[in-house]
Order: sequence, then structure tokens, then C-alpha cells
Amino acid sequence: RFENGPVGDYDSWEFVGPYQYFSVGQGFTMKGPGTGGVTDIQSYTFTGKPNNDQTSHEIQLTISADNNYLVGNPFPSALDANDFIADNPHLDGTLYFWEHFGGGSHFLAEYQGGYGMYNLSGSVPATSHPLVSDAGSSTKSPGRYVPVAQGFFVAADSDGTINFNNSQRNFVKLGGSSVFMFTDDTYAGGTPTTGDAPSTEEPDDTQFDAPDTRTKLRLGFDSPIGMHRQLLVTFDNNTTLGVDHGYDGRVFDEQVEDMNWLIEDERYAIQGIPVIEGRSSVRRALYVKIEEYGEITIGLDGAEFLGEKLVPYLHDKETDTFVDLRYDYFTTVIEPGVYEDRFQMVFRKTPRQVDQIANKQVNTVAAMHAKTAQQVTVFAKEEALTIKEVTVYSILGQQIGTYQFSGDATQVNFPSTLMSTGTYILRITTDKDVQTTKILIDK
Repeated sequence: RFENGPVGDYDSWEFVGPYQYFSVGQGFTMKGPGTGGVTDIQSYTFTGKPNNDQTSHEIQLTISADNNYLVGNPFPSALDANDFIADNPHLDGTLYFWEHFGGGSHFLAEYQGGYGMYNLSGSVPATSHPLVSDAGSSTKSPGRYVPVAQGFFVAADSDGTINFNNSQRNFVKLGGSSVFMFTDDTYAGGTPTTGDAPSTEEPDDTQFDAPDTRTKLRLGFDSPIGMHRQLLVTFDNNTTLGVDHGYDGRVFDEQVEDMNWLIEDERYAIQGIPVIEGRSSVRRALYVKIEEYGEITIGLDGAEFLGEKLVPYLHDKETDTFVDLRYDYFTTVIEPGVYEDRFQMVFRKTPRQVDQIANKQVNTVAAMHAKTAQQVTVFAKEEALTIKEVTVYSILGQQIGTYQFSGDATQVNFPSTLMSTGTYILRITTDKDVQTTKILIDK
């Protein structure tokens, strides 16, 4: 268990033996019985009466300022994270859920997993924790309703008591907005649903929830060593441009290479900002840390209720270039170091009158890589366009090869055997113009 320990202190994990006990509401992690296969299902029996918070038996845990506490849903029903956040104002307002991607080992460095996050702005999936293997990747994000027996970390801004009570309980079935953060939902007891088949089951309490129609943008960052971080920004008029309790989520696992929101000199993975009105624009600073020289990529992992009247730009202040992330992604080669004042997101209601967009053009050709066939296909989006020549460059500008084509071909192929895994630039000559495009080769 991890009971009221310093933030990020791995040595604060405490072994609990057969003659010790847990307080109600404490979370824990268990190792297997030591027999059988790693993926074998193991049954455990919990005995006793289900918890039901009452005045004479309150469920409370003491936590100190700047400490973490591993807790868990103590009830035999789902826990509303929004209500839990509201009832615990001394906490930082974000719940942190471990997702174990894989790795059948008891050695920490061979674990595969990280912490997904949830608060009033929404959720982000886990990024591989810096103390474990960088293999594997997240397959889910936490939801509003914490399932039965699901553990999670909380962090305290000030001394206080972690409170669980019956008003936080809801009848919500597993799935949808109640996600058990387990590697395989088969073992977690989830019942998969497919298609739009009608259900005769009793509806749960989510039928009373108002639809969440807030605009949410999920910013994706890929680093030179291959680390991927997703950031969330949610547009909500309950927030400000400063730090907002319950809406802004601090980074829980700082990476060797990383990108985060920078709010009042602290690093965040989730932030809420007010809805943009009129012709105004909002700029939000990004923190970027690089360990190895190489290429970084910033783009949209996803968007909810974006519409046509919100334009997200990535602004590189060093080159004064803007990239409209609705249609393109930003990429550059960067030196090792910490960048706190070079990159920012600019959100506008309308496009800029003059867009200095990096590498931006209206391409009438495209390219794709077939991993099995080990070949690149370049094709024209317009029937009247003929492809004459393709020159391949590495991301550092080194010429890899040139392929010429005769006739009136609108689609051409060439082998990728001379190309290793990575991003390449294609210079494509047609009968009308010369265009460039990027392609990712995955071997």
C-alpha cells in the first residue's frame, strides 16, 4: 500500500503482511500467487459486509499536504469522481489510475504501464511511467464513474481528510463512462457490447447525466526517443486562464522527454480554459524537454465538438511559424534541452488573415507505405495528374534515392528496402508542379 507518502516517492510503498490490516478506503496492489501462468485467472475472496457510509461509521483517511495516497472505491457500487472531487477540496482535484499494459515480471524495470488521469475537464490515457519499460501503450482512459474495487491515487494540496460518502455512490454498469483500468476487460469482468443491438437491461444512473458537449482537443506529442504524450484542453466557462482546482491536472509522471501545458510555472497534462468569444484568441504555453537530438511531432490525437469556428494553431516562436492542426501536424528537428518559451498553442474563433504555416500546401498527391509488401505507393488525388519522379530524403535532408516513371501513371510504386523505420520527405514531380509530403516508414 501507499499510505500518505511524499509525491513520487517509490520507497513509500509499504508491505502489508498477514497480521496487518487496511483501513476502509485504502487501496492496494497485489502480486500473484507465484504459481501458474502470468495470464491465468486467479480468484480472490473478500469476506465481510459491504461498506455503507453512515454518520456513526464515516469512511475517512488522513492525508498531509504535498503527499499522495493510494485509495480505492470502498463501495459495492460505482463512485462518481465528480462528486468525490467536490467533496475533497483539499486534494488537487485529479484522480490518477494505474494501467498495466503488460510485462509478466516482478522486476520494476520490466513493468509496462503508466497513470491515466481524470478530473472535471475529462481524461487522458497513460504514458509509460519513467521507472518502467517503455514497451506497450495505453488502451483506455478513465471515466467519470470509478468501478467497484478500482484503486487510484490522490494528491493533497493541504492537510485534510479524504472523504467517501453515500452521496458519491451511483448505480452505473461497467463500460462506457465506468472504465476498469485493467489490461484485459475479460479478466476485469466487463461485458463487451457490439453494434446497436437493443438491450432489455435496466438503464443505469447515467441516463440522468447531461450530455458533455464541451469542446475538447487532445494534443499529441512524439519525441525523438519515441515517447508519446497526450495533453487535453477543455473549453469550459467554469475555468480561468490560471490554475483551476478540479479542472487542471498536474503531470504525475515526468518523462525523460516530454511536453506539458505550462500554467503559472508548473507542468500540467490537463487544463480547462474559458470558451473563446468573438474575435478574441487565447495563447497557452507549452513546456518541451528533449534528451536526444532528433525530430519532434505535435498534432491532434483527437477532438470533440471542435466545429468550424475554433482554429487550433501550433506556434513556433523561434521561426514565427503557425500550423493549423486541423489539417496538418507540426514537425521539426530539435536540439537537446528544455524549451519553456518557444512553443505555444494559439486558439482562435476564425483563421488568421495571414498564415505563415510551416510546410503547408494544398497537396494533390499522397503517399502510403505497405509494410508487408515493403513498398511505397504514391498516387494522385486528381485523375488528370501524372507522376513523373519521386525523390526520397531523410528527415535530416540526406537524399536516399530517386525514382523516375514514364507514361501517364497516376499511381506509382517503389521499394522501401533502403529505408529504415522513421519519417521521410518525398519530393514528387508531376506534369503540373513539384510537391513535398512526409511519410512514416514502419518496418
